[in-house]
Amino acid sequence: EVLRVSATPGETTCVQKLPVKYNGEELLRFLDTPGFQQPVEAMQEIRRLAGGGMPGPEDIARFVRDCRERFPDEARLLEPLVEGAGVIYVVDPGKPLRDSFLAEIEILRCTGRPRLALLNPQSETEPELETAWRERLGTAFNLVRTFDAHRARYEERRRLLETLLQIEERHAGHIRRVLSSMESERAGRREEAAEAIMDFLEKALTLRA
Repeated sequence: EVLRVSATPGETTCVQKLPVKYNGEELLRFLDTPGFQQPVEAMQEIRRLAGGGMPGPEDIARFVRDCRERFPDEARLLEPLVEGAGVIYVVDPGKPLRDSFLAEIEILRCTGRPRLALLNPQSETEPELETAWRERLGTAFNLVRTFDAHRARYEERRRLLETLLQIEERHAGHIRRVLSSMESERAGRREEAAEAIMDFLEKALTLRA
């Protein structure tokens, strides 16, 4: 399973399961979760639970278990990670790298789960800002990539899935099956489109009025 963490506060209020199915079989599942609402305070609490040491996955699990009432959004967000999901962290590199973002990045690093960061620019981004984001994300994530979800075409989406193979070997079989199914579906659609075009041309060229 792979987890997408939204960078926009309030965009999602509960965990939404987004399965990837082919021929009725679920091969992969994305989870769209609530965004962080109190990342700085949550990071402080996680450090307290760690007793002054470096927080790790066990501290994240304890935070989810014991601090749900005070940090409901953070608990819902982190629970799939405790259960074994990976992270896709989507950020807008046009925004300043504030303390709240730094806290989010640190919390996700503490989970110990496979982590992919996606830069999804919403507007013209200053090179200095993007560089700062890349440098900071590079210290806490396995890979950092640029991906525009609204404009990405088939090849870009395929390359994104291939990127997951580099950070999550345990589910490589499922990811490869999705890639193979995507290619087969695309080939089928191309064939159907070609047949439709040929049928149209035949009717148009033989039309008599």
